[in-house]
Amino acid sequence: MVRSSPGGTLRRVMAETRYAVSASAGQISRWINGARGVACGILLFCFATTTTAAIGTPRLFDWSMPDRLLVNERASAANPGVPVPRYDPDALMIPADGWAVALDACDVTDATIQRYAWRVDGESVGSTTECRFVHRFPDEGVYQVELRLTDVTGDTANVRRRVTVQDWLIVGLGDSFASGEGNPDRRADLSRLESFGEFLDDVADLLEAIEQLEEDLKTRDSDGVVRRNLIDDLEREWDELREKAARTYLASLPVWTETAPAWGTPEPDFTEIALEGAIPGDAVRCHRSMVSGQARAALAIERADPRTSVTLVHLACSGARIDRGLIGSDNGQEIIGLLAPLADDVLGIDYGAIRKRLDRLGDVPGQIDNARQVVRGREIDAIVVSIGGNDIRFSDLLTECVVGEPCHDPFGPRPGRRFERVLADTIERLCSPATWIDVLTGSSLSDTPGLFPASDECLDEYGDTGRPAGRAAEQFDRAIDQLPARWRALDEKIAATFPGLDRARIYLTEYPDLTRDDDAVYCGWTPDLADADDRFERLPGITRPEWTWADLTVQSSLRDSIETAAALYQWQFVTRTGNGAATIASASREHGYCARANWIVQLPESVVAQQQFLGAIHPNANGHDNYHDAIFAALMKDFYPPAEPEDGTGDEDDSGESGSVDGSDAPRAPTDGTDPGDDDVGLSGGSLTGSMLLLLAVGILIRRLRYGMSRATG
Repeated sequence: MVRSSPGGTLRRVMAETRYAVSASAGQISRWINGARGVACGILLFCFATTTTAAIGTPRLFDWSMPDRLLVNERASAANPGVPVPRYDPDALMIPADGWAVALDACDVTDATIQRYAWRVDGESVGSTTECRFVHRFPDEGVYQVELRLTDVTGDTANVRRRVTVQDWLIVGLGDSFASGEGNPDRRADLSRLESFGEFLDDVADLLEAIEQLEEDLKTRDSDGVVRRNLIDDLEREWDELREKAARTYLASLPVWTETAPAWGTPEPDFTEIALEGAIPGDAVRCHRSMVSGQARAALAIERADPRTSVTLVHLACSGARIDRGLIGSDNGQEIIGLLAPLADDVLGIDYGAIRKRLDRLGDVPGQIDNARQVVRGREIDAIVVSIGGNDIRFSDLLTECVVGEPCHDPFGPRPGRRFERVLADTIERLCSPATWIDVLTGSSLSDTPGLFPASDECLDEYGDTGRPAGRAAEQFDRAIDQLPARWRALDEKIAATFPGLDRARIYLTEYPDLTRDDDAVYCGWTPDLADADDRFERLPGITRPEWTWADLTVQSSLRDSIETAAALYQWQFVTRTGNGAATIASASREHGYCARANWIVQLPESVVAQQQFLGAIHPNANGHDNYHDAIFAALMKDFYPPAEPEDGTGDEDDSGESGSVDGSDAPRAPTDGTDPGDDDVGLSGGSLTGSMLLLLAVGILIRRLRYGMSRATG
């Protein structure tokens, strides 16, 4: 209401009484003095109400939940511009003491509030002088929360709203494109390896000194005892140097998932595995990283809305197929790096013992069954899956394209002797540990022929460059025909494991395009690239026609199969990125394996990041940005659907208080920061009481004036 000034009221009343000309001077004087007293009282009252603010019409209080996914500052610093998530070590699946929700009433009114009393579903849960209050709710869901405000004058007002306690449970499953292969949380520490290169020089000098002393010992027996003691001293020095270097080397190895969730097993590092007999964890065996697009999309949702939290169950494992990995168990990935021969021979690290421990450990459990054990019956909000690439044996197809020419056409022309000779030499260098030791340590071991011969395992896979043409096409045709039955088995497994789960909560992601350069031209290797500095930035032996086939036949058929399966089983096919104009595949079309602005890990990058080839031909951090955009857009659309227009009414206030504000809210969609659900309804107790007192005072004044007039004219 609009308040008129007391002085203006008095002047109008006095003007209306000017006709009382016959009143005596004394009577008029007493009448005016009485009016002055009432007016001064009204002025004093108004002064008091303007200097001490009334509660007014209170605004709705807000709420927030603490983040369960946090930012890994160290991993993020290693990937500029890429916020890498980490698990809160205390993020249990369901908090034992309930879901903590911070209720915030600091902005509900400008008045000075003396007491904040909170009720949840009609029961008192706390009363405090602080405007913020943390309450632990036993379960997720919608609760009626009421706040009673009491100001310093004793006036009260009620604010009521529905508070939604929501922790989004996101399960990430799938293969190496989901696990983050090629992108450890902490990449291999090259600064340590540079000092390790210096160690190699020290070792060479030490070994030379020992050999010289042993030779002298054979020819000079007279002082052999002295020299034998010196040899013993040098050997002790060697042992100490070797142990120190072993720890330096092991500390340089990558860390896959830096922090494990409380529901998992803390991951031992490579020093503990190699020197202390620790059992490798699933993150190491699966090459599972939080740089993954799945994990980063979950972090983005966590940071987007303070009213909700996110629990991520990240179980994807490199090498997974539908039958082995998702449904059944799998043996995981190789954890031993390219420097293993050096570690075995020079550092005395017994990798054979590590392999035996891995064999005793058994396979990594199937991801779907593993997810059931981890979530413990909780409602799942989203299962994000990347799968299918290993089912069509994409890695094996590329291997065939390296060693079989042409791999896609049994009747195609052979490339010629020079091509095969140069390719064989390139493969020999690729398989030699000395090549990559030089890259990692700055040494020149590859200049010494035979010091570290090419790995037999590598040569068995890539060294046979004379395989029959067309084998890749034959393998692909068989594999793609088997895929529909595997999709059906996957649907049945999920339905049996999570009965009642809405199929629309399963999100199947598209694969990126791996095959093109910055101009969207297909990659291609030629013998002329063999001696170039960037010779391994184009996969040796895979020609442009083979890359073309890999896209138009392999990638295209796999994409169609995934989209068809999603439609058939009512899953969601995740393809569109955030702006909706591009797809995961089309957005990556100018960022393939051979692009300068590549979104795909190249062989040298894989060796630098994780000291293995296995990271190659997977999304790098920029490639996982592409995944993140699409997954984030798909989940946000379903987690925060557009709000329906509200009619502006609230729940009926039956509390008996002088006034209230009702609000109805779910977690707010994090868009421009506005909250369409915050509708203020009703009057506050403070404003209503103040208005009534002012009206009462004016009424008394009018009656006093009329009484004075009647006395004056009577």
